[in-house]
Parts: sequence; structure tokens; C-alpha cells
Amino acid sequence: MSYSSKHPNPPLTFTHTPLDDSEQEIRLLKLHSSTSESLIHCDLEAYHIENAPPFMGLSYMWGPATPTHTIMLNHKLCIVRENLFNFLLHFRNDAANTKYLWIDYICINQSSTQERNHQVRLMSQIYRTCAFVVAWLGADEYEVMAAEHYATTGRTEYLQLLFFNLYFERIWIIQEILLAREVRLLCGRVWVPEAPMCDLAATTSLHCVPKAAAYLLRDRRFGSSPSSALEEGDGAKLVAASQRRKVRNFSLASCMLRYNSNRCTDQRDTIYGLLGLVSSTNIVADYSKEYGDVAYEVMLEIAEEFERERTLNLSTARMFVFIAHKVFGKRSMIDAYPSRAWVASILQQAWKEVLTPELIEVMIQEQINNGVA
Repeated sequence: MSYSSKHPNPPLTFTHTPLDDSEQEIRLLKLHSSTSESLIHCDLEAYHIENAPPFMGLSYMWGPATPTHTIMLNHKLCIVRENLFNFLLHFRNDAANTKYLWIDYICINQSSTQERNHQVRLMSQIYRTCAFVVAWLGADEYEVMAAEHYATTGRTEYLQLLFFNLYFERIWIIQEILLAREVRLLCGRVWVPEAPMCDLAATTSLHCVPKAAAYLLRDRRFGSSPSSALEEGDGAKLVAASQRRKVRNFSLASCMLRYNSNRCTDQRDTIYGLLGLVSSTNIVADYSKEYGDVAYEVMLEIAEEFERERTLNLSTARMFVFIAHKVFGKRSMIDAYPSRAWVASILQQAWKEVLTPELIEVMIQEQINNGVA
């Protein structure tokens, strides 16, 4: 239900009170239950993250900018997108609605670049701190039916249908899922257990389910895989990786390789959305920077990473070209653009012992012909 502008005394439109960006302040949402078809009512309060009450983190897909719906936030009107509205509608009377919520779209002032920078840099801490993460899969009637059938029958073919949910293609959900203490998946009003989803991802062929969902849920079960097991997705390698270490500890290069197909609206988020998983990086979220500037910073750090680890062989050179093609894009890798020459220059400097100019040209052209970007 949306608020009508014909109301004789329409409430004011909600605006955020600035956070103290010198502190680790966040906002938390309290979603009020309701037994009627009334407007959704929420309260938003600011807390220092170390003194915050127990809260849940929401992991979801923003979805299209229209249609929109109206909710009441601190007794004022607030416009939200449909997928978030559907979550609030389905969750407000759920038995799990006992804690505060952290929801990026509402808890961050999206119109403030300064606040977005501050809050995005805190996101890994937010998702590590929350009591659990609610992964909202939406309310598509066919997927809700599949979740219901799985709940009543336990048959995994119904569960497998949920792997095709577009939620799993979103870049931000990767750190939201992997950093969480606990994940609870919600489809409509049906709760889907995390463990069977992860088990199914580990045992199902990558030819049968989308890789974005399979990689994420495998990493959720086993911990992040070392770079040697990145590209093949081989089950035995993943099991071996899980036995060697459980810690989710990505390098920037391995993160970019493994999750190169996940999507976002703001191109900078292909990088910023993964930083919370990276063990050590000089890249920080800064939405005042143009994407091209961020891309060059990333590729330079990846080249230094390979050189520091002394892995300057033909295989890592191919990884570097693949990442560069994905980061800069196919159009930027043709002759007329500086990124192509820059990539070739880095390869000639760092990989000079194993690469010739002719081989560099072949490797770059291979990626352009493959059209992976």
C-alpha cells in the first residue's frame, strides 16, 4: 500500500540527519509489525557500531528504479524500490523480526558521496558484526512455490531452481554472504536453510547451475579457495582447499578472477563491492573518483601483487590480461585506447623474463576475440 498525495495533511518527506564520519557510526532500522493493511512503519536511529543493539543485515537485489512504493520512516514519507518494499511487507510480521535491520538503501544517505564512502568502508565490519544476514530472494510466485515444495518434500530439484535467482548475480551479495556469521535465506514467506543450498552447490555440476551462485555457495561452505582452484571449479580441488584452510582470505587478483561475472549498476562497485573480502589492499571506496582512475589503480596493485609473490609466469600473465580486459572493457583494449598500451607496458616490465612483445599481443588479442568483457 502506498501513501496517497491527496491526504489532507500529508507528512513531510524523510531526510537523513548526517552521521559523524569521524566515528564508526551507522544507522539501524526498526521495522514495526502490523496486523492491518496499513502503511509500513519504520524507525531509523544512529549508533556507534561497537555500541549498536543486536541487528540483522539485509542482503538483497535493489532491482529496477521503478515502480516505487511509499513507507513511513520516522513518521515521514520515504520512497523505496519494489523489491525492498516487498521484503518489508513480507518480513514485518515474521517471527524473525525481533532485531534492528541494516539496509543499505535506507541506512545510507545515497545522495551523499561523502557518506557513501564512509559507510561502504564500514560494510565488511557491518556484515561481520550482525547477528545474521537475511538473504532476500524476492517473492516471485514460481520460486516461492519451489521453496514451499522443497520445505514439504526435501527434494533438491526444487532447491536447485533457486540457484537461477538473479539475486546471486549481484556483486555486493558476495561479501554480505561470505562475511556473515549466519545466513538465512527468505523467499516470499518461506525460509530456506543455508546448509542444503551450500551442500547442493558443492555436489552439483557447474554445467547445471549458474556459476555465480555455485561459486558463492561453495565458498560459503568451504571458505575461499586459493587461486590454483579458481578457474576450473573442480570439485576435488575445492574439497582439498576446504581441508587446507577455512579462512576466507582473498587476494585482490583471486577475488577479481573468481567473481568477474557478478553485476552492479555503478561500474566502480565491480571493485568496491569486493574489497571487504580482500586481505590486504591500498584501494579504498571513493565515489568521487572516475571509474577509469580506479581501474588503473586496481591493475597496478594486481601487477605488484603478482610480482611481490614471485608468480610472474605465463599463467599469471594470462590472468592479468583477463582481469585487465574485464576491468577496462573490450572497447578500451583496442589500439586507439591507452589502456591497451598500458597493459602491454606493465607486462613487458614485470613479466619480461617469460613474455615477448609478440606473445603479449597474442594474449591481448585473444581476450578481445573472446569478448569476455
